[in-house]
Amino acid sequence: MPFNGSGTFSITTSGTPVVTSTVIDSTMFNALCDELATGLSTCITKDGQTTTTSTITIATLAAGTYTPTLTSVSNVDATVAYDAFYIRVGNFVYVTGAMDVDPTAAAGTSTTVGISLPVASNIGAGTDCLGLVVGATVAETGRIDGDAANNRASAIFPAQSASDHGLRFHFSYRVI
Repeated sequence: MPFNGSGTFSITTSGTPVVTSTVIDSTMFNALCDELATGLSTCITKDGQTTTTSTITIATLAAGTYTPTLTSVSNVDATVAYDAFYIRVGNFVYVTGAMDVDPTAAAGTSTTVGISLPVASNIGAGTDCLGLVVGATVAETGRIDGDAANNRASAIFPAQSASDHGLRFHFSYRVI
């Protein structure tokens, strides 16, 4: 077989390569053409014309739901977590979810809620985990940073209401 399992194509036909000023043997040439055709027939085309005949393994691919543990860090009386969705591709995890937050004070008061991760990671800096949190109004849009001290995500936003209300979040991080 022309491919060695690592993606390297090697000609194995006896009599190749041919030498200048020699007669090319039809048996060898036909075998070479067959080998090239086999090699090309086992490729996945970049324009999508071919379909795979077996599973292609990606280093790590996982998806699922989890109910994050929410931690009231600042300006929070209570929280409610809902199922969140995540997908892991290699060492990167992407999370989307929803939560209810009951802030202690409103009027733009900085509010922070800790969000547990679906796949454990050793968050070393705030930039190891990044995302957005969005409330009912544009004014309640905030950021998600990594919390290195607790290995979790931190939703940081200006509360616009002191009553219980829903927020949505999306963040990504690298498994370290």
